[in-house]
Amino acid sequence: MARRKPLTEWRTKLHPAFFEVSEINKRFELEHARLERKCAADLKQLRKDDSRRVERASRFKEGDQRLLERCEKQLDLVQQRYPNISHNPVAYSYLYGASEEPEPGESTFVRFVHWLRHREHLDAAGMQDAQGSLPAYHRLTRTFEDVRRVLQRLGLVKPFKGDIVHRQFLELIICYENPQTPLTADERAACADAYCGCGRKIHDADALKKQYARLKRELKAAYRAQ
Repeated sequence: MARRKPLTEWRTKLHPAFFEVSEINKRFELEHARLERKCAADLKQLRKDDSRRVERASRFKEGDQRLLERCEKQLDLVQQRYPNISHNPVAYSYLYGASEEPEPGESTFVRFVHWLRHREHLDAAGMQDAQGSLPAYHRLTRTFEDVRRVLQRLGLVKPFKGDIVHRQFLELIICYENPQTPLTADERAACADAYCGCGRKIHDADALKKQYARLKRELKAAYRAQ
């Protein structure tokens, strides 16, 4: 892929908090990927019945948890610097219920897992389930199985479909960009070159444009489901 001519004007279309949050997110994604690769390499050297596999996997989870806690502290500091930040509520509406008020941590985690697994607001599935929908019941069951596996450490969760790293980065753009002057496709790609945590140096503008459009449709549907 040919290197693009540098673009800089896109920086004026994003709230200053975006750059701090995105830098934290980028460091998290790169370090998380490094820890995953190291864990996979360690496990590959051991037989499937080797008792040391549990210890190696546990070491990875502990390291990942420390990384997450460190990043959360950094994000708290950013929030303190921008206490009344203006942002697009569509970006993370799937994390909230009808009241749009924060819920206990585990409830928010359930909402997040359901979003990653099914690309819908948890409440939408709940309403369909209450009306007797078997597909909605199966989606909810799958979500709660994922959550139980994570919280009770009952084994690995099946990977979520799609490119989660790019999707979460694009959510940050949607959250912080000026809705009156959104980034162009080329500007969005230039932004990803600088701040995405996928590890790529150059991003395809057309591919990101399609991901962005699809994600925005899904987020708007989740927002309407509140």
